[in-house]
Amino acid sequence: MDRTALFKATVKTIRTKNKALGVKEATRDILGSKRQKSEFGTRAKDVVRCDIKLHLGVWKARITNSE
Repeated sequence: MDRTALFKATVKTIRTKNKALGVKEATRDILGSKRQKSEFGTRAKDVVRCDIKLHLGVWKARITNSE
């Protein structure tokens, strides 16, 4: 099942329901994507990204060696 389509349908259903009930829609972005990023947050994200790449490399090497 495509979760993206399900999510979009759910959001559309909620918006339609809220509109019918007269509930005002949020005027701001609920995901907070315009939030300022701290230096610590940026660095932490980089460290996690590098860690994931390292683990994927080890995992791929194990698969290649086992064949």
